[in-house]
Amino acid sequence: KVKIIEQEDVNQDSGESQKRPGKVALVVGATGGIGQACSRQLALDGYSIILHYHSNKEKAQKLKNEITSSGGSANIVRSDIFDDADILQMMKYCIDRYQAIDLLVNCAAVVIPAIQVTDLLWQDMLHQYDSNIRVNLMLLKSVLPYMTSIKSGKIVFIGTVYTDKPNPNLTHYITAKSALEGFTKSIALELSPKGINVNMVSPSLIK
Repeated sequence: KVKIIEQEDVNQDSGESQKRPGKVALVVGATGGIGQACSRQLALDGYSIILHYHSNKEKAQKLKNEITSSGGSANIVRSDIFDDADILQMMKYCIDRYQAIDLLVNCAAVVIPAIQVTDLLWQDMLHQYDSNIRVNLMLLKSVLPYMTSIKSGKIVFIGTVYTDKPNPNLTHYITAKSALEGFTKSIALELSPKGINVNMVSPSLIK
């Protein structure tokens, strides 16, 4: 049995917003194929979207206009995610403006050249580690203080089916994504008691 203490009038308008602000999602790499699809779906799910871009402001603005014209809420933010200070500045801007980041999804990607193992250089490996491990670690650490303070949050990383079904000449990429799987599993276990969910989605090739 449930006793109703007070009935809330959801249509009440006293001149001030009486309802909790909508959830906020930061989509890193929002101008890419997966980033755009995630942003559109999250907007449909009721999130206010922060669309991150690095160089393609025109595409970010076009996506923002598409979402807002459909009744959603979106804004754009520029950051070089390979620069630690830029990541911290972006996160501070987002939290200062929205007072929340409920979901962080990193859809950013770098060019993946096909390289035979006989031609593979350690620098090629490091470039993929930077993109998949160092960047995600910095994004994680920059948003954790906020999510930990409210004991809630969701973080999503993007993997690849190639870790289970490898293609030739992609050793540098597949190795880094395999490391990201271990990274995700480990921090998911560590952060779940704090109310923070960490997951990874592993797509195949997309258009």
